[in-house]
Amino acid sequence: MTDNSAPSTDHESGESDRRQGLRIGHFFADTGVESEPLSAYGEVHRFGLDPSDTRFTAATYAVDLSTETPDVDTFDLALFHPPCPRWSTATRDRDADSHPNLIPRARELGRFLADDWIIENVPNAPLNSPVRLNGRMFGLPIDYERAFETTFHVEQPPAYQNLIADGGPFAAHQETGGWQGSAALWRSVKQVSGDYRAEDLKRSGMPSPYIHYLMRWFLRAQ
Repeated sequence: MTDNSAPSTDHESGESDRRQGLRIGHFFADTGVESEPLSAYGEVHRFGLDPSDTRFTAATYAVDLSTETPDVDTFDLALFHPPCPRWSTATRDRDADSHPNLIPRARELGRFLADDWIIENVPNAPLNSPVRLNGRMFGLPIDYERAFETTFHVEQPPAYQNLIADGGPFAAHQETGGWQGSAALWRSVKQVSGDYRAEDLKRSGMPSPYIHYLMRWFLRAQ
């Protein structure tokens, strides 16, 4: 294992006292929007090339996960976000092979560092028996479909339609694939409160209902 430098530790605001329960690792997570809902279930440790600090993480670790294995205690649960451009529809076909496939590396890290894990990626990624979640299943005005490989059973929910029709920027987003709308609007639909960059929130921040749905199945399996 690689002996990494000391992590950036928790804030002095009592956040560590609030986090009780599970020990959770959040990997390939420089922005870490998902650490916010994860923090409801325990203490979150976040790993990435240059992880930004938030009040929802107990510690951050700067590490190249493609080649380095963090020298840390194991986790009850780990969430991995290996890069998706290789399979993303936004990547032009001639460029796809230039992007690495780090999904096998995520599995390797999961086996070494966690009792259970979740690997998240785009729907076209080569995940094992993934469950697919999208915003329509949770009454959100966006698709934002993502696939999840898990070491525990997760029921595939039905594909409900939006509960409320939206004629604003989210409708334009659905039609064009663009990222219209302010950061505040996207915080409302992703259901987070942190002060994230608008681009990160719109493009890579997973809606909190996805995390809570997966966590319910994880807790049932314990």
